[in-house]
Amino acid sequence: EGDGLFNKDGFPEAGYPDHWKGKNGLYCAGFSRRGLFGISEDARKIADDISNHLLNRHK
Repeated sequence: EGDGLFNKDGFPEAGYPDHWKGKNGLYCAGFSRRGLFGISEDARKIADDISNHLLNRHK
């Protein structure tokens, strides 16, 4: 509790489309209630975010 990622019902605090990224580098995929498309969309956003962090770390 208190991490700000999930609400009391077990779903992300932030609504779609910003639900996939929590505080302190935590990610969650598959909680958008949009089926396989939502899961793949979340995974893509997470992969892009990690890639951006890695690319910017070396600048």
